[in-house]
Amino acid sequence: MRLNSKPMYNVLYCLCAIVFILFLPFSPFFLSWLIKALPALILAGLSRTHIPGKPGKMLSLGFLFSAAGDIFLELDPDQLFIFGLGTFLVAHLLYIRVFTFRRHLTRHRIILIAGIILYGLILAITLYPAAGDIRPAVMVYLCIITIMGVCAGIGGPNHPFVILGAILFVISDSLIAVNRFLVPIPAHNLMIMITYYTAQWFIATGVLKTHPTPQPPDAHGKA
Repeated sequence: MRLNSKPMYNVLYCLCAIVFILFLPFSPFFLSWLIKALPALILAGLSRTHIPGKPGKMLSLGFLFSAAGDIFLELDPDQLFIFGLGTFLVAHLLYIRVFTFRRHLTRHRIILIAGIILYGLILAITLYPAAGDIRPAVMVYLCIITIMGVCAGIGGPNHPFVILGAILFVISDSLIAVNRFLVPIPAHNLMIMITYYTAQWFIATGVLKTHPTPQPPDAHGKA
């Protein structure tokens, strides 16, 4: 297995994600901020090397901003929360662009998109009174992540993995918001990290399947 092959990136991603999840009970621990961010950094490398053109470059940049958000939230989830929110917001804006390079709304996705919008509205109404001084930032972020989920469906050729990843990302961030502003969720860190790491993997794999690297022609000149 080559070091820069897609299977190797997947193996490294899974290993790093599993290590961080296994050590969650001891978080923060030595270099936990780096271990938490490594999966996103690995996906940034995968996107840059295996997804051609602008989608690969922009998705790679999105994963780098996600890694920065991971670092902020691991170093100090209270004092640096707004910085983590900001970096993830930029990541979602980049995801939105990647998801909509080719737009086409298909009928069978309309119900799904309506469900994502409804979920976002309900969450916004629920969180608005509880978000306190950072209410504007939380509402903007919630709006952007809802749009990200919608855009995953609007992108007609998007692989189903892209849509699944976007939905899992919405769920992961919802768990953070509910636990922080509304009610404590048992084992919230475990649930958040499992849905988050799974979401990122599905997004990367889905975009890779949507924008595959062109195969070189064989010896007879055929693709």
